[in-house]
Amino acid sequence: MKYLKLTRQYFKNFTVGKLWLNYNDNNGNLICKTIELPNKENKKNISCIPTGKYIVKKHISPKHKTCLKVYDFDGKHEVNGRADILIHAANMINFNHDNNSETPVITELEGCIAPCSNVILKDGGVFGENSRENLKKLLKIVGDNSLELVIE
Repeated sequence: MKYLKLTRQYFKNFTVGKLWLNYNDNNGNLICKTIELPNKENKKNISCIPTGKYIVKKHISPKHKTCLKVYDFDGKHEVNGRADILIHAANMINFNHDNNSETPVITELEGCIAPCSNVILKDGGVFGENSRENLKKLLKIVGDNSLELVIE
């Protein structure tokens, strides 16, 4: 059975990860890298999704078009009190702060996960390259099914 596993590194202002297909004991097929907001204890719109087991399904979003939606492990409910946690194309989290705020000034993510081929730190932000292409790759893997997603 196919499943996805997201392994992460946490930083003060962002989270980066690697998304694997059938990852087990340091072995698996790397699908892509990811960028997310920092870990802010699951606060809506400013935090990455908590670690745990989830289900991902293809989803049509009014804003992001065809993407993947993350559900609690039962496959029916939203994630830990948050709605619309998506895996969608996005390229940037910018951390040029106003008034010493730790919240990003400009971001294409509001608690979602962005797939990318490479992560670049530059100009006060984190940038993910080739996000649309990597989202297409993920959509093809998931297809019309649902897959387990384990986030560590």
